[in-house]
Amino acid sequence: MLEHDLDPQYYVDRLYMFGLFSDDLPNERVGVWHPDYPMMKCKGNTICGLMATLCNLQDSGLLTDRRDNKVIQYFIDYPWDFDRFTTVEEIEMINVTLGLVGNYLINRYQLNLDKTKLNQEFVSLKRTLRANWGVE
Repeated sequence: MLEHDLDPQYYVDRLYMFGLFSDDLPNERVGVWHPDYPMMKCKGNTICGLMATLCNLQDSGLLTDRRDNKVIQYFIDYPWDFDRFTTVEEIEMINVTLGLVGNYLINRYQLNLDKTKLNQEFVSLKRTLRANWGVE
């Protein structure tokens, strides 16, 4: 395990950042033409990244609440199908999972969430990633 894998603040910040990803569900395969690309919850890479983060959180032992572990396990075991478009219900499940787990960690470990700093980091990261494709 990496050092940050045992830091609840790392997970709170990461989950908050995932929450900033766009909920938009375009009617066509998303690409650089979309102003929120690649920071979109409908992308398979985003869903897999969130799954990895949640698995690491479970493995860390930081999550002691059985209900939240069940929420995470449901998310991980959900039959994601990346050969079709993500649904509104799946985006809602992502948002509920992020909220429940993030709030649990904040309350359990008495953490602070520096939304201003994280919002700035998100905008900077998105700008950098989009610049790599020659957009924005």
